[in-house]
Amino acid sequence: MKTILVPIDGSSLSETALPIAFAIARRRGAAGVETVTVSAPALDPLRIGSAPVRDTRLDHDRLAWDKALVESLGERLAAMSGGMPTRATLLEGDAAERIAAQLKGGDYELVVMTTHGRSGASRMWLGSVADRLVRMSPVPVLLLRDLSSATPLEEEALFGDVLIPIASYEEFDESEVILSDALALAGDQATYHLLTVVSQAHLLPPPSALDVATASAAARAYAPSPDLLDATRDAATRSLHEVARRLRERGVRVTTHVVVHDSPAGGILEYAHAIDARLIAMASHGRGPARRALLGSVTDKVVRGAAVPVLVYVP
Repeated sequence: MKTILVPIDGSSLSETALPIAFAIARRRGAAGVETVTVSAPALDPLRIGSAPVRDTRLDHDRLAWDKALVESLGERLAAMSGGMPTRATLLEGDAAERIAAQLKGGDYELVVMTTHGRSGASRMWLGSVADRLVRMSPVPVLLLRDLSSATPLEEEALFGDVLIPIASYEEFDESEVILSDALALAGDQATYHLLTVVSQAHLLPPPSALDVATASAAARAYAPSPDLLDATRDAATRSLHEVARRLRERGVRVTTHVVVHDSPAGGILEYAHAIDARLIAMASHGRGPARRALLGSVTDKVVRGAAVPVLVYVP
């Protein structure tokens, strides 16, 4: 059993991840829930000439505020836990780097965090940290949308229909990591919808023929022939059927879908809405620099546009 980690930046928004983390921990039999708060300088140091000058009183006040926050969190975690082990941790330094190091040095299975913390003078850092941590984390990250103006997620909200976008050029073994993570999160109560979005991005020349800077422009300008589009759609369908066959052998309820859309991210978001998906699970990786850049941008757009939690893992 491993621990679920919840980054908290002092905003009420960041703490909306806690009920979801506890619900997941109870369902998975996790070892416990731990929050992590990173105390970082509130302001860049002033400079006199080329030398940085910092008012140490500001750092002292900041650290005192963060220590009080963590002490309060520890008390609230104990009240929420129902007897489950909990811990509130305080680190100092760069938030994304320190959290990633904490994950690599400990026994964790999942990060649960909101995606739109405040920044700037308010000293809340969660939004920018989520972007970086997804790329640095050794474990999957469950990103929750801004829940402040939405109906709060209940425990069963993650256990319905799960959408798993799979690029048509991926093999099963490359997708298996995110599939396994999604199965562990949602369990056998869920139905898993495997989706490939066929677009110009799938029909580009080989990655070696493109550099990263021109990949997106080429995708927009390239107009495939109907025969090539049909052949690509058929190949994607066969690929998904093979993935689905292996999952069904394990007793998983699974459907397959191939859609044609100008935008991979747009196709994913539209299909998620159409099936009322309660979770989107994505592996943010690809083959070669051009493919990697395109797929990374798709993941970013889905995270920002999704109305439901997004589980992201970067192998």
